[in-house]
Amino acid sequence: MRTPGGGGPAQGVVLEGPRCAASRAFCVLALIGPALASRTPRISRDRSGASTYHEGVDPRTEIDERFSSVSEPVAWEDGRRVLEAAELFWVTTVRADGRPHVTPLIAVWLEDSAYFCTGAEEQKARNLEANPHCILMTGCNRLHEGLDVVIEGTAERVRDDSKLRRIAAAYEEKYGSEWHFDVRDGAFHAAEDVEAIVFELAPAKVLGFGKGDYSQTRWSFPPPA
Repeated sequence: MRTPGGGGPAQGVVLEGPRCAASRAFCVLALIGPALASRTPRISRDRSGASTYHEGVDPRTEIDERFSSVSEPVAWEDGRRVLEAAELFWVTTVRADGRPHVTPLIAVWLEDSAYFCTGAEEQKARNLEANPHCILMTGCNRLHEGLDVVIEGTAERVRDDSKLRRIAAAYEEKYGSEWHFDVRDGAFHAAEDVEAIVFELAPAKVLGFGKGDYSQTRWSFPPPA
């Protein structure tokens, strides 16, 4: 079994037949930015009226009309559903010399945070050890439909075994028994004694890029109490 979330053929996960790959969010900006760049952002509350983040505290919701063909922001509930259902994500970290590193992986949304795992010696793990700031994104590579979602935040390693068991259960519920992990000593353990460390990414900011009716929604989250 390969280490979950690896960055290359020798280490990485092979996910066969994902429903759609994550799209590049800048495509929407390139298409409609020139025509709308003179507008200023307008702040508007999320129409869903509720969020479970930080025990019911709503994110602050804005739509940037410079890059939107509609006037209403996407509801956070819709963005959260994308994060819950997505099979494939892309994580961006930064190497010690400042160069970006991007790799696909699987992840789960649980208890208002995203969780992903990786081998301790893989590039993204080394990057996060030196610089925990990262981006996790998902979406669809179709232009005229779907919602691409980008999480910005600080990744923190999860070491508590009881919390890791909840995360492991979420992985197996979402991806099936192929992704069963045992938990011990602050890490995931798979077949052939493959060890993976787990990171939590609690969002500081989430961007939603709507397509078809193009929109750029920003959800900003208060820090945990």
